[in-house]
Amino acid sequence: MSDRRMWRLAGLATLSLAALAVGGAGHAAPGAKPFTVCARGCQYTTIQPAVNAAADGGTITVGPGVYAGGVTIEKDLTLVGLNPKRTVLAGTAGANVVEAVSGDITLRGFTITGGDLGISVSFFPRVTVVDSVITGNAQGSGGFGGFVGVYDSLVTGNSTAGVGPIFSGGVSVENSTVSDNGVGVLGDSRMLVVVRNSRILDNRNSGILMPGGTLEIYGSTIRRNTGVNGGGVALYVGRAGSTATVVESTISHNTASAKGGGVFIDILSTLTLRSTKVFKNTAQKGGGIYNGGEWQTVQNFHSIDSRIWNNTPDDYLEECDPARRACSP
Repeated sequence: MSDRRMWRLAGLATLSLAALAVGGAGHAAPGAKPFTVCARGCQYTTIQPAVNAAADGGTITVGPGVYAGGVTIEKDLTLVGLNPKRTVLAGTAGANVVEAVSGDITLRGFTITGGDLGISVSFFPRVTVVDSVITGNAQGSGGFGGFVGVYDSLVTGNSTAGVGPIFSGGVSVENSTVSDNGVGVLGDSRMLVVVRNSRILDNRNSGILMPGGTLEIYGSTIRRNTGVNGGGVALYVGRAGSTATVVESTISHNTASAKGGGVFIDILSTLTLRSTKVFKNTAQKGGGIYNGGEWQTVQNFHSIDSRIWNNTPDDYLEECDPARRACSP
């Protein structure tokens, strides 16, 4: 049976289930007219006209095929593709694939590829990405204000960052893999980043890089990432320092060419480990953890029921950097 015929037979069930999408998905409004998009036999052959026609809170199902990106959404809306292998939103260089301007928006079952930003947010929308692939963009997501949640998805092969910064906003990555990007997850000084039950693997410019802001990691693996400072996790000072809490996670086999193979802690930044393992990371200094905030009067590193071992050349190094700040005696 062809993909297109299977999609048509499953269409009614898909529409019924769309409202159950996880992580803040939009719900179909009472009486909202569902729309379909496919190459032949549907109401629309492209996505933007369906988006324009859909009622607030509506659902659009999209059949197999490659569809033009540059889709702008300014309402509560759920878009459901067949699956990421068969339903592709393809952008172009110099443009974004999805422009989420406002509303509670869910994207399920798509590959989102080929844009400057895979998903651009502005004016505080809430975007939930489920069972999807974000790949081949300059940056997987980013923008100003709002929230992006990535659930049960793969974010890979984005040149600058996989999950990018949302200024004055937030990001959640859950049950997902973020791999082979520039930076895996890139934060901002006024941003909350939550990573839960996910894998951050093989990214080239740090697995998670926080130039300020708040980071929470639960039950996740940070492995085989590289960077200059902080191969696994880099906590930079930004506006007022970064704050990170890592719980029941593993940080291993990461490499920094300078400091902090596993974790780099900059001045004014703090790190708390709970029931976490840090091992087999490598750097010139602080193979496991490098703490550059020694000069602070308040202790900025806490390890509770955690293990730090077998890192090269050392497990933990705390020092003052006179090039950055006057060191305490």
